[in-house]
Amino acid sequence: LVRGYVNLPLSTKTSSTNATGLQLGALSSTQTLYAFVHVTAVSGTTPDLDIVIESDSSNAFSTPITQLTLSNCNSVGSYTSSLTGANTDTWYRAKLTIAGTSPSFTALIALAVV
Repeated sequence: LVRGYVNLPLSTKTSSTNATGLQLGALSSTQTLYAFVHVTAVSGTTPDLDIVIESDSSNAFSTPITQLTLSNCNSVGSYTSSLTGANTDTWYRAKLTIAGTSPSFTALIALAVV
């Protein structure tokens, strides 16, 4: 159990989007970045949800770097990913890629640094 910050409040998404950036601070070599995804509803024909957690040195995300990838979050359930190691970027966000025919995902995404 870790204290996290909601990066994408529980909401329904039907097309690819970026969440608003969170300023979580730089990570030391002993800290871990966690991503938690909770999918509560899925519909459509062959719906596909891929999530990338990006970091950047500013909230403009002009040069984002992929830190974590959560692929195929295609069914109701919980998904997690983590990465340990130093990172000087201080801003983080989720980038959602949604595909399929009439896809719809209801999900919540939280990030944490421990």
